[in-house]
Amino acid sequence: MHSPQATDADLRAEVEALRRAHTQFQDDVRKAVLRQYQDGVWCLPGSQDALRDLGLPLIGMRYEGHATIRVRITEVKDAADRAEAVDRVVAALHTASDDDSVAFETDSVTVSLETGVDTES
Repeated sequence: MHSPQATDADLRAEVEALRRAHTQFQDDVRKAVLRQYQDGVWCLPGSQDALRDLGLPLIGMRYEGHATIRVRITEVKDAADRAEAVDRVVAALHTASDDDSVAFETDSVTVSLETGVDTES
């Protein structure tokens, strides 16, 4: 326990040391759970349950891959030439999202257009 002569500064220092030790302990426990998951010893739901029960941050999962989308271009009007038509299609296909949890790059867009005459103009 504390001696009767312990000063306020001594008690604050002791509390801060305990706080640091507790934070380090929590970090060590979380790392141990993460290691169990990464080594295939624990499944993700079990690992997340353990972290949740301890009030620790959950394992953040990140997924990466490719998506292929086939889009039928039904019409590109009023393009001066084929190159402009392709440029307009590519610009139209560049997607924007306000979902901060998904990041993507459009690394390749291939456009195949048939040439025709607009009889309505």
